[in-house]
Amino acid sequence: MGPVFYLHIQKYVVNQLKSMKFRYNLTFVLLCHLAAAQTQKITMLLNDAVVLENKIRAKELIVLDSLGNEQAKIVMAELKVVKPFSIKNDTLNYTTQHPLDEGDGYCIIEQKAALKDIKKVLKDRAMYFVTSENKVQITTAKKYDNGNTNNSKESADTFSTYIENVQNNEAFARALQKFFKKSGYVINIDYWYD
Repeated sequence: MGPVFYLHIQKYVVNQLKSMKFRYNLTFVLLCHLAAAQTQKITMLLNDAVVLENKIRAKELIVLDSLGNEQAKIVMAELKVVKPFSIKNDTLNYTTQHPLDEGDGYCIIEQKAALKDIKKVLKDRAMYFVTSENKVQITTAKKYDNGNTNNSKESADTFSTYIENVQNNEAFARALQKFFKKSGYVINIDYWYD
């Protein structure tokens, strides 16, 4: 076996290594795209739920007394979304606008939580994500009718979706759990009350 044979072996080994590196890189890129596609499914599912929530809120509710007589008609306030659910750099973002309790302005609430910190989803009065302790970053900007503003930042362990009126939607929670898992994150479903 002469030097020419070893040269052919060396070229063969180098080509195989390049081919393996290419396959590894291709696999990595495909997995990244697959995970990104799953995070898009998470945000699509959440944003579709907000649309459904607003359709329910737009319906007129009739309040009856104990004898079944109509007492009032109520139309709930729309859930105002300033920035819909999005995932950037594996962080869930969501910004909503709410009237102030005092009735003299509004507040904008921005919430952020890393996907890796979200541990479970639950539904009590509304649907929430629960994270590790103090992993939800909440920025609140209050804007008063008189022109004054008040901004604050806090950390919490719950991330509110403000989705309250969509009923019988445990399949929604299971779909979220599935898309989180396909994105590389495990979340549990806690209690789910309608």
